[in-house]
Amino acid sequence: STAALLAKKQSLLLVLSSSGVVMMRGEDTDKIGDSLSDDRLVKQVIQQKTTVASFITKEGVLAPEVSVRAVAPILVDHKLIGAVMIGNSID
Repeated sequence: STAALLAKKQSLLLVLSSSGVVMMRGEDTDKIGDSLSDDRLVKQVIQQKTTVASFITKEGVLAPEVSVRAVAPILVDHKLIGAVMIGNSID
């Protein structure tokens, strides 16, 4: 939830299906159903069933925006049933 994001000081929280479809967004609860299957971190988690983390950089208005993101698999009996992505912007 948004309260959990604020309490943990995270700027991004997503719950994904095993194919990378967004099932829940902590920061925008109405925006679901889009796919992150092309995201390199999500791809790696789906293929390897292991937690990954990386810095993400994208162009901003005045300077590049940098964030740290991590994606962890959700496993039941060693079977991937989904993933969780968290992220935090770096000022």
